[in-house]
Amino acid sequence: MPATEIRQQLVREIARIPDDRLDEVFDVLHYFRLGLESSAHPPASLHHRPSPRLAGQGARLNGDDMAPAIPLEDWLHTTRKE
Repeated sequence: MPATEIRQQLVREIARIPDDRLDEVFDVLHYFRLGLESSAHPPASLHHRPSPRLAGQGARLNGDDMAPAIPLEDWLHTTRKE
């Protein structure tokens, strides 16, 4: 069946849908089309590695740079065997 005929059938079917449900049909068609577009352009690899030129360029983080999650007294109290 030619694409123009299918488009005409879609328009006729949509015309028969109650107005208060058109937003649902729109969402289905819209997200279907977005899915087609995204599958045509696969996402970049999730395992991307930074360029070796950037090695050693980041900030150094020392233990003294962070505050403890809980006070030392509370830690000692929960780890002490009584």
